[in-house]
Amino acid sequence: MNKDKYDIYISDVCFVTSLSKEEINLPRRIYSDFERNNRYTHYEEKEKLTFSFKELNNFKDYTDFITECKYQIINENRAFLFHIEMHGSEKGLHLNNNEVIPWRDFYRDLSELNKLSSFNQVINFATCYSFQFLEKNVDWELPSPYQICIYSKEEVPVQEIEDFYTSFYDNFIHNKDFNAAFQSAKNFNKRLRIMSSINLFDSLYNKAIYLLIKESELPYFKQFKKYLKNKSFLNHNDIKKIPQLRKEKFEYRQKFLGY
Repeated sequence: MNKDKYDIYISDVCFVTSLSKEEINLPRRIYSDFERNNRYTHYEEKEKLTFSFKELNNFKDYTDFITECKYQIINENRAFLFHIEMHGSEKGLHLNNNEVIPWRDFYRDLSELNKLSSFNQVINFATCYSFQFLEKNVDWELPSPYQICIYSKEEVPVQEIEDFYTSFYDNFIHNKDFNAAFQSAKNFNKRLRIMSSINLFDSLYNKAIYLLIKESELPYFKQFKKYLKNKSFLNHNDIKKIPQLRKEKFEYRQKFLGY
């Protein structure tokens, strides 16, 4: 797969929120723009994106939502782009009733949905601490929870979020080209970033293997220390030259990315 070209099938865009009455106008405006513009694309009706707006007020709403998505993916061949507009913290996503969806639970649930949808899932965050989900809760024993994710590492002003996603969805519904939509929307916001699961996998896996070889006293890893000579990191090509590690990386990649 070309890491700069995102070949992905999306059938549905689902806006997921848990905000106060004073705050919910922002995602509603983005959603309304999307709904209006989606009527006027060149696609035939059966090829147009479908859309929905979900308000989660408590943890039961969340679990019911995940169950509903599973059913739709399995029985209706849905593939979702989830737009997450909620408050976040280091602990997780915050619901209206002060309950918290832990990042690890959210990661596990979205991982299952992504696998069911043949690894076609996208997550667009308009949420603080979304990098916690992206970088700090990776579980190599589970499939990735997304193929593509938009996130931020810093606080993003509300107006920039609205401008970015309004531009993004207006572009996306007309050509269904994720990368082109993101590049166009970047004119409105440089703080939001894009990450593909394959790029995240390569980055974190290579870094983890390098540190294990460098610091571990286990004989298995010590045998590879000669490959670190004059190196401060290992890249994909370095690992390909080591048969045992190349085989292990492929096995983890297949589990994490589905191919």
